[in-house]
Amino acid sequence: MELLTVAGPALAARLVSKGEAVFLLRRAVGLIAISRYGICMAVKKVTVTLPEELVAALGAAAREDGVPLSRLVASAAESELRRRVGRRLVADWQAEHGAFTLEEIAAARAEMAAADAQALSGPGQVAA
Repeated sequence: MELLTVAGPALAARLVSKGEAVFLLRRAVGLIAISRYGICMAVKKVTVTLPEELVAALGAAAREDGVPLSRLVASAAESELRRRVGRRLVADWQAEHGAFTLEEIAAARAEMAAADAQALSGPGQVAA
C-alpha cells in the first residue's frame, strides 16, 4: 500500500463522526499512542547493531542538531511507530468503509503539504 500518511480533512470528511476523525488523526500523529522522548519518561539502555556508515551518519546528524545520539535514534524510532499506527488505522478504516479514491489521497497530500509549508514558514512569513 502506497499510503504512508493520509490523515487530513478531506479524508476525515468520510469518517463516521467528527469525534472519530479527531481521534484517528491524534492517533496517527502519535498524540495518544506514543509519548515524546525525554519528557519525564523512564529510559532503558539497549544495544543494537548497525552498519558503521549509518552510525557515522547518525552521529553527524545528532551533532548537527545538538542532541544526544540516543535522542536522535529514539525520535526516529518513534516516528516509525507513529507511521505504523497511522498505516494500520487507515487500513482498518478502509477495510470497513472502502478504499480511498485517488482524488481523496491527492487532496489529503495537498492539505498536508500546505500545512507543512505553513508550519515551516517563520513567524510573520507567508508560506509559498
